[in-house]
Amino acid sequence: FRYRRMIAFNRPTQERNVLFNFHGRYPGLCHLYKNNVVRGKIIEVFHGKPGVSVGGFVDDYFEIMGLSHFCLVPMGTSSWTNHLYESFFAGCIPVILSDGFEVPYADIIDWPSLSVKWPMHDVSMNLYN
Repeated sequence: FRYRRMIAFNRPTQERNVLFNFHGRYPGLCHLYKNNVVRGKIIEVFHGKPGVSVGGFVDDYFEIMGLSHFCLVPMGTSSWTNHLYESFFAGCIPVILSDGFEVPYADIIDWPSLSVKWPMHDVSMNLYN
């Protein structure tokens, strides 16, 4: 059900008007994430910036993903997160913000051609610009 809804909101590039998005748990919203610096930094740096949608859970999550060129994929309570797989269904380019995450099937899939790996310590306006 979930993936079908994401695919339904997947828009062509010319119809996408959101540079990037992240919606999920972060410090201040969920105690399990109180030490998750990268998620907290995403909210701190990008909340309210034009063309960006970041924050907690929202009802129109699938629509936002389908309108985004890039989907931020920060680490969760471990080095991986389901945001990576959701980005594929939404048709946005995943920006992996998890230094310890090892992408699956790296010997078969050319990950650099379909994703961006960004250092966690550089969640800053460099990512926006």
